[in-house]
This record gives sequence, structure tokens and C-alpha cells, in this order.
Amino acid sequence: LNQKAIEGDGVYDVTAISFHAYPYLQEKYALMTCGGSVGEGYGPMIVAPRAYSENEIKAKKIAVPGKLTTAYLALKIFAPEIETEIVPFDQIIPRVVAGEYEAGLIIHEGQLTYDRSGLYRIVDLGRWWAQTTGLP
Repeated sequence: LNQKAIEGDGVYDVTAISFHAYPYLQEKYALMTCGGSVGEGYGPMIVAPRAYSENEIKAKKIAVPGKLTTAYLALKIFAPEIETEIVPFDQIIPRVVAGEYEAGLIIHEGQLTYDRSGLYRIVDLGRWWAQTTGLP
């Protein structure tokens, strides 16, 4: 959705986009008062097939859902030098489980189901943000 909105092909009059993408779209779209996939103390998660420490995970290559996602922005604030590769959000968990990536940055329903795949939550970036900054 971010990319479709940025390309400006007029497909959607109303669309969901990542907060990180909004500065690139503020001339085309107005924010609404509803919707969101990040809440106070809850946000995108880094998951992995083993329980890495926060410091260990910063040295791993992580599958991410896109560079203009709110999840990616939070990840880069958490670990600016972390190596990433873009993977469709619904393929991150299966590809981490298959061993293609050492970890993945998950959003949407993956945040609720990752443990069923045997993955460990390494960092909930929403909680990390709240604890680190004291901000919502």
C-alpha cells in the first residue's frame, strides 16, 4: 500500500500507509483519526529461531517488510547499522523458519502467531521504544 500510494497512480482514495511513509505522501493524503498497528508499548517485533540477546541480534541479517514501514524506522532507531533485506511481510516467518534469515521483523498477524512456528521474540520494538524514551 505504501508503494501504491507513493507511485501516485490514483488507485485508492483512502488507504492505510505506514507512519514512516506519510512524510512522502502528506501532499496527497490527510491523516485520519482511526487505524493503526502500533500501540502504547506494543509494536513490530524481531523474532528468531533461537533466543538471541539484543546485542547479538544487531549483528544478524534481518528480513524486513519494507524500508518505508514504521517497523523499519523503529528497527533502524534500535539498531542503525543492522543489515536488512526486504521480504513480503507474509513470507517473513516462513523464511526465517526455513533458515533463509537469522531473524525477521514482523508486523500484523505475525505478531500474534510467531510462537506457533517455534520462533522467539527477541525485541518488541514498541515496548523497547516506550522503555527507552518514555514516550508513547
